[in-house]
Amino acid sequence: MSESHNDSYKLTFSQREGINPLPESMRLKHIPKKFKQVVWKAISSEIDETEVYRGTYRFASYPNIGTILYDYEFEVLIKFHNDIESYQDSHKCDSFFYKLICEDSDDNNYHKILTVLEFMLRHDACPEGLYKSLVDAFNETPIAYFVEKIGGLPTIVPRISHEAGEATRQAIKVIRQGVQGGASTHLRQAAEHINTEQYADAVADSISAVESVARQIAPEAKGLGQALKVLEKKGVIINQQLKAGFEKLYAYSNSEEGIRHALLNKDSSDAGLDEAMFMFGACASFAAYLVSKYRQTEH
Repeated sequence: MSESHNDSYKLTFSQREGINPLPESMRLKHIPKKFKQVVWKAISSEIDETEVYRGTYRFASYPNIGTILYDYEFEVLIKFHNDIESYQDSHKCDSFFYKLICEDSDDNNYHKILTVLEFMLRHDACPEGLYKSLVDAFNETPIAYFVEKIGGLPTIVPRISHEAGEATRQAIKVIRQGVQGGASTHLRQAAEHINTEQYADAVADSISAVESVARQIAPEAKGLGQALKVLEKKGVIINQQLKAGFEKLYAYSNSEEGIRHALLNKDSSDAGLDEAMFMFGACASFAAYLVSKYRQTEH
């Protein structure tokens, strides 16, 4: 059985249908479980550390989480004072965030979570430690948003545009339709590596997706550069600047300082979430470009 057909069986039905081919850090309107876990731990720890006891009741220290939640309901939800919970009881603070972050797994709730978190980041009562933990959660877990100060206010903004996500999704669809099972498998693995924060592995698999397409088209080729030359001999016209750019990226990934070399010789490399996302999108697009060009020569 050919590599392409064999590898295609490794994909889930959803991935083969193109329903969920993107890593979580490229999926807008989605809150990954890992992000929820980190945020819940940070907020829960803050509540536990700042609570005080009065008789048999626990109270959140003032000003702190309780103050932020009161102001959120008053200013954002526009509730009357008498309709707002007394969030001085830390049990109620716990309950509010647990229900918001942990219990509701529906992506339709994503905007509620991000609205509350942005309000907390902007609030004067947000403890410095909690502020840092929340910003770190956006920076260090695979989520399609990050925190940027705009006009002096912490603001949650998309890491990519909707158009960029759709372009990558369409590129993966082209690869799948071209019966490029090996490339699809590498991109699936790259997405999984991004979701588990193994960014160097994600970059390596993204590059391998391009190699897989090139070698499926030109089996005799031993590397990307040689494969591109073989494709050109077969009549595939490749933009020379685009070709030069990918040859340089490929050379970097295999250099002494590059990703693959780093994977073999040390525990980590310089690849982070941004590098992994860039390479995933770029390699998916270039692989789809090669598939489209080659299919034109078959007619």
